[in-house]
Amino acid sequence: MIRIDDVTKRYGDSTVLDRVSFEAPDGAITGFVGPNGAGKTTTLRIAAGMTQPSEGQVQIGAMTFAQAERPAHHLGLFLSAEGIPGAMTARGFLEYICDTQGLRRTRAQRLLHEVGLAEVANKKVKSFSLGMRQRLGIGAATVGEPSHLILDEPANGLDPDGIRWFRDFVLSAAQAGVCVILSSHHMRELGAIADQVVMIDSGRIAAQGSIAEFIAAEPQAPVYVETTDDSAAERAVQDQGLEVQAQQNGMMVMGSSPDGLAAVLVGAGVGLTHLTRQRSSLEDTYFSVLQTRDTRH
Repeated sequence: MIRIDDVTKRYGDSTVLDRVSFEAPDGAITGFVGPNGAGKTTTLRIAAGMTQPSEGQVQIGAMTFAQAERPAHHLGLFLSAEGIPGAMTARGFLEYICDTQGLRRTRAQRLLHEVGLAEVANKKVKSFSLGMRQRLGIGAATVGEPSHLILDEPANGLDPDGIRWFRDFVLSAAQAGVCVILSSHHMRELGAIADQVVMIDSGRIAAQGSIAEFIAAEPQAPVYVETTDDSAAERAVQDQGLEVQAQQNGMMVMGSSPDGLAAVLVGAGVGLTHLTRQRSSLEDTYFSVLQTRDTRH
């Protein structure tokens, strides 16, 4: 488990993180989301011991990362592929990581197969596409078979096949008991694989919970309804001040619960043939939370 406890980070008079707290459990994928500049990367750098917090602390398992005797086995970190030396080959880079971590070089060869780069193992990184460098960076993060993984925007530059590969890769890691924190702007993909979501905005935690709880918290999910008299139904709904959008076989009503909408329509003498709450997506909830916070400010 990775536990981030009341972490605050200041640079002079500027507070970048303000009492950030959340837990990422073992054997699960924790999605970490927020707009650019919200504090995601700073939080992850603090978790990895690359930046010191002004206040608060981070525990990875039973200790901080700095206390780990086998760092590469304790935590795998991917923040950016930009730092991979372009003059090195893919094989040379992973073998170098193995050497610095006291691991056998045979691990590098296995990783090249796992990340789909075996055929370009002896090519220099400077010839790689962004997606290929991302794969190599993910391989470097997992070279020590870590029990915890922190991945910052790992799907950037990946083509559809690469995204499918990454999905299988990270799901397999979680199923093996690895604690995964995954920061991403790919909401649809994250919504399909994350077990829980933590959302940060302006340096503060804006929302968090299991993926089901996070999405269920969206109060604006519309209700789709089909009736025996759409015209009468539309008038009854509009009389309640609710927004209506016509659909092919019915209408979408915003701002009401299914039970509340049914009561309105039945009270108006309109028969119902279909009524269901539309399922919100992670992306819907994400933008709704941001909009709510903007309104409050």
